Amino acid sequence: MDYNIMIYTSLNEVETDWRRFERNGKMHPFQCFDWVSTWYKTIGKKEHINPYIVMIFSDTGDPLLLFPFEILKTKYLTILTFLGKGLTDYNAPIISKRFLRSLDRDS
Repeated sequence: MDYNIMIYTSLNEVETDWRRFERNGKMHPFQCFDWVSTWYKTIGKKEHINPYIVMIFSDTGDPLLLFPFEILKTKYLTILTFLGKGLTDYNAPIISKRFLRSLDRDS
């Protein structure tokens, strides 16, 4: 299977794909777009955090994984971590239920 990777650097540009993926993805409540966008508007922007959303699609365009990352720049380091700044505990991607089932098969 071939994969396509899209990287989004704003929540506005990923919103449509993210919301569509929520309907078919296995996820935790802290990974829903509404929670993340509210956190970003109230906390993330004030802390100068830059969203860095990575989505992986199948060769047919079906979303397989969504990694809600952030890039935090300090004086000496640039850090890639999950969005949520200690208020979330998922630290995992949203994963397509169909893709997840394919990983569970004994090959």
